[in-house]
Amino acid sequence: MIQHNINNLSGNKAYGVPTVSVITTTVGGLSSHPSLSVGDCSSIPYATQKNHLFTSIFSATIRKCLVCIALWGFATNMHAQTNGSIDNEQIDVVKEYQPVLIKSDKINVSMDLPKVKEQTPQAQQYTATEKAINVEYKPAEIKPLRVKDEKPEPLPFVYLKAGFGNYLTPLVDFSITNKNTEKFKVGLKGDFISSNKKKYDYQKYMETGAKAFGQYNFEKVLVGADIDFGYDKYNYYGYDHDDTLIFFDPDTIDISYQTIGFKTYFTNYADNSKDLKYKGHFGFDRVKTNQGQTENIIHFSVLASKQFKDIFTAGGEITGNSTTLKTVGNDNRFVVGFKPFAGIEMGIWKIEGGAKIAIDEGDVFAFPYLKNQLQIADNHLVMYNEWIGDVTVNNIYNLYPQVPFLSNQIRWDNYRTEDRRFIGLRGAVSGFSYDLSFGQMVYKNLPLVVNDSTDYRKFVLQYDEKMSAWNPKISFGYNYGKTFNARATLDYNIYKSKNNTTPYHLPALKANVTVGYTWNEKLNVKVDIFGESGSKVLKENGNVDKLKGIADINLSASYHLNKYVGFFVNLNNLASTKYQRYYRYPSYGLQAIGGVMLTF
Repeated sequence: MIQHNINNLSGNKAYGVPTVSVITTTVGGLSSHPSLSVGDCSSIPYATQKNHLFTSIFSATIRKCLVCIALWGFATNMHAQTNGSIDNEQIDVVKEYQPVLIKSDKINVSMDLPKVKEQTPQAQQYTATEKAINVEYKPAEIKPLRVKDEKPEPLPFVYLKAGFGNYLTPLVDFSITNKNTEKFKVGLKGDFISSNKKKYDYQKYMETGAKAFGQYNFEKVLVGADIDFGYDKYNYYGYDHDDTLIFFDPDTIDISYQTIGFKTYFTNYADNSKDLKYKGHFGFDRVKTNQGQTENIIHFSVLASKQFKDIFTAGGEITGNSTTLKTVGNDNRFVVGFKPFAGIEMGIWKIEGGAKIAIDEGDVFAFPYLKNQLQIADNHLVMYNEWIGDVTVNNIYNLYPQVPFLSNQIRWDNYRTEDRRFIGLRGAVSGFSYDLSFGQMVYKNLPLVVNDSTDYRKFVLQYDEKMSAWNPKISFGYNYGKTFNARATLDYNIYKSKNNTTPYHLPALKANVTVGYTWNEKLNVKVDIFGESGSKVLKENGNVDKLKGIADINLSASYHLNKYVGFFVNLNNLASTKYQRYYRYPSYGLQAIGGVMLTF
C-alpha cells in the first residue's frame, strides 16, 4: 500500500492557484519528503478579471496541472525550496497497490508449412553373399564356485561282454574303472577268445590280454602309465591234411607269444600363455616265445612345438628304439631319430616342413618332411601334398599280430619307407566327407613274407633292396547325426621292384565298406565288407602262384534292453569263403558268436 500525506496545500485564493509545499509519501512503513516549488505558475499573467468565465476555466486547468506536477515530482524525487509561509493542512490519500498490465494487441501469426507429397516408397533389392570365416575362439578359463566339501562316494564302472559261438568259441571282454574320471582315471581291462575247429587238425588259437592303467590330470598336463600282459597261442595247421603220411613233432605243433609291457606318458591338453605344446612317452616291452626266443624293446619319444604371433610354428621331435633279440645269436639294433620342423600359416595356406634324420645301426639316413595344404573353399575343398619318410623298426613284437606263424630262423632287419603324396583333395560338406590322393610309396630293404623252404607251415622274411608302388587312394564317408554312418575306402598299389622281386603276400588292391545304423539309442547294426585282390606266393616247387581274392562280409548287432543289460551277436564271413591271406592257411567258414552285455 502507498500512502501520500500532503501537509500544506495553499495558494493564491484570488486566482485560485494552489501551491503544494510538502508531500510526504509512505511506502511499506518508509517515508520520504520531496519538495516541489511551483512559483513559476504564480507568475502567469491574466488579462482581466472581468472575463470571469475565462478565469474560471484557466484556474481549473492550472489546478489539474499542479496535481500532475506534484505527482511527477514524487516519482522523480525532485526537491524545491518553499517560499513564504504555508498553513498546515493535512490530506491523507490511501489506496491499495494494484499493478496493471499494459494493454497490448494480440497478433495472430500463422506459419506457412511446406506441402508434403505423400507417396509409397519403392521396394529395395539387396544381394548378400555368404562367406564362412574361420574364427579362432579361445574361451576364458572357467573357475567354478566353491561348494561344500563332501566325501566322494565310490562310483565303480563295470563292463562285461560274454558270449559263445560255433567252433567252441568262448569270448570274454571286460573293464573296470572309476566312474568319475574328471581328475584321475584308474582301472583294469582284459579280453579272452579261443576257437577249436575240428575240420583241420590243430586249427585252433587262443588270445588273452590284460591291462592296468591310470592317469592323472594336473592343471594343464596329463600324466599316465600302463602295464599290460598278453598270452597268444597259435597252431601250425598250414599243411596238406589229405596226406596221411605227414607226422609232426609235438614240440613244433604250436607257437606261443608271452608279452609284458610298461609305458608312461605325458601331454599338455590345454592352451598356455607361451603357446607351447609338448608330449612324450617312455616304454619297455618284452616278448618271449616257446621256441626259445626273447626280445626286449626300449622305446621313447619327445615332441615339442611353439607358436609365434599366431602365424609361425617351430618345433622338434626325438624318437628312439632299442631292440635286443636273444636267440641262437644275439641281435642288437638301435634306431634314433631327430626331426626339426617349422611351419607358417597365412590365411588359407599352411605349410610345415623339415627333415627327419635317422641313425640305424651306425648308418645315417635323411628323409624329407613336408606337409602343405591350401583351403580353396574353406573346409569344403582342401588341396594338399605330403612327403614323409622314416625308418620302420622290424621285430617280433610288431610282426606277429599280423603273421603269427613265424619261424625261429628269421633274420631281422629294419627298413625305410617314404610316402610321397603328390596331390590330394579332401573336404566335408553337409555330413559328406571325401579324401582323394595320388602318390608313390618307396620302400628300401622291405621285408617280404615267404614260406620257409624247410617247413612250409612257417614263414620267414626275404628283403628287397628297393621297391616302389604307384598308390592312388580314395575314401568317402557320410554321417547323419548319431543315426547313420557309412564309409568306403580303396587303396591300390602298382608294385615295381629294382631287382624284379615278386611282392609276395602284398595284395595290389584293398577295399573296405562299412555301414552303421543306430535306432533309438538301443539298437546298433553294423555291416563290414572287406576285400583284397589275390597276392602272389612262392610254392614248394619254386614257382610263383597267385592266391584267390578275398571277400569277407561281417555283420554285428547289439541291443540295449536298458542301461544295465544288453545283447549282441556277431556273424563273420557270411559268404563262408575259404580264402587264404597267407599261403596254406585257409580261413574259418561262417562264425557266429552271441552273448550278453552287462554295465554297472
